Amino acid sequence: MAALTIVYDANVPDHCPPAGAEDRDVTLFRVCKTNPPKSEDYVSHINSKDKNKNAIAARKLKIDPKDCDPSGISVWITEKSMRHACKVFRFTQGRFVFKTDVVAGEGMLMLTGEEEHHTYWPKNFVNLYARAYFGFGPVDRANVDVD
Repeated sequence: MAALTIVYDANVPDHCPPAGAEDRDVTLFRVCKTNPPKSEDYVSHINSKDKNKNAIAARKLKIDPKDCDPSGISVWITEKSMRHACKVFRFTQGRFVFKTDVVAGEGMLMLTGEEEHHTYWPKNFVNLYARAYFGFGPVDRANVDVD
């Protein structure tokens, strides 16, 4: 019998990423607590050590056990949409935005929310935070230029 190959993190359900997710070259924009980013800045809510993120994941999965969002990471794919999100979402205040260039074959991407929010499911061999480079920050929501 052939060995099972785990393509994504072990906590990503078998039905995820969902149908409709894309495999493509793209620059990911990610809000991080620290500069430089740490590995914890690039984990899903399911894998986070943060109890609040775990609680959010549990609530979403209780509502819809097939929801794939908690097993991926939140990203934006244009600087304009990232800057707009920084104006809209309070959690971004004082944080840093980092960019990571990914290529097809490294993960799957899907539009999953408002303000052009996407979810990215990196394959288990991809280390996003080690490749991240500075975008902007610290975020000052009152003065983020969105044009």
